[in-house]
Amino acid sequence: MDTQTRSYPVRRPPGRGRAPRRNPIPAIIAAIVVISLLIGAVLLLRPLISAGEAAVPETLQAFSSAQVLEPLSNYPVYVDDTLYLSSHTVLLIDITDGRVICEKNAAQLCKIASLTKIMTAIVAIENLPDLDAEYTMSAGVVSYLTSENASVAGFEAGETVTARDLLYAAMLPSGGDGAMGLADLTAGSQGAFVDMMNAKALELGMRRTHFSNATGFDTDDNYSCALDVSIMFEYALKNDLFREVITTPSYVSAPTAQHPDGITMVSTVFKGYSTNDLDMGHVLGGKTGYTGGARLCLATYAQKDGVEYILITLGAGNGSNKPQYNFFDSAQIYSAFVG
Repeated sequence: MDTQTRSYPVRRPPGRGRAPRRNPIPAIIAAIVVISLLIGAVLLLRPLISAGEAAVPETLQAFSSAQVLEPLSNYPVYVDDTLYLSSHTVLLIDITDGRVICEKNAAQLCKIASLTKIMTAIVAIENLPDLDAEYTMSAGVVSYLTSENASVAGFEAGETVTARDLLYAAMLPSGGDGAMGLADLTAGSQGAFVDMMNAKALELGMRRTHFSNATGFDTDDNYSCALDVSIMFEYALKNDLFREVITTPSYVSAPTAQHPDGITMVSTVFKGYSTNDLDMGHVLGGKTGYTGGARLCLATYAQKDGVEYILITLGAGNGSNKPQYNFFDSAQIYSAFVG
């Protein structure tokens, strides 16, 4: 609290040119009392102030690379006596009744790689009135994705495709061309679309999340946590089209001049379980993610006996995308807690 000192006019007695000198002792005593009361108030309020600071989400604080996951000193890590997992972060939720079944580091800030595209997809779905709307892939987008060595569905510069094809491209093969195409088509620019993504995150209560791009590329200001990813994923699953897309094993885009037979897009989730000889069990679909900074990430959706589950695993592996520990972790967790 700021204390202001006010200046009052000196009232001079009639017929005298100078006011009588006042005894300073009472004023000094009063000042000491006021200062003592202020100090006491601060001491009493300090616990509340500290609690308030602790409650401030990291998205409102300066974010630095130091808050991103560092390499694990003991790798893999135990979650309990039965699970030997690589993932640094785990969150398994029964979304039928909102029960948290398994959790580790769920609120820790980290990079989430292409799980970012879950938000890209749902923002596009909710804001594009016509999924048959067409978009012509720009040479700039193709060149940029090539320079970043990003995963793509395979659209070429000058190729005109539909919003629906962009959506499947972003979610099944995790194509950066699909994500950036959706952003441009929806908002006219990447920057405007990212603003829409962040606005949606705030609307959903994702207080530990900030997006800086539509693809999930590693930047210090593109981050989230397992808790917020679960909020985003659960919300998106309520949309019938989103649910249809992420549970589709493969999809063929519409024919174009560049691809007369269309492009066959295979879900990286279905492919991941298959190539690692893992039974998907009750898993119906989801979204993968990988960058060197985020490591291996996975968001999956499962059903058993009328109960729905989502599982978020982040930060698996040591920075390489092989072996795919995110799928091994997922299979272990579902087996242990869902059956």
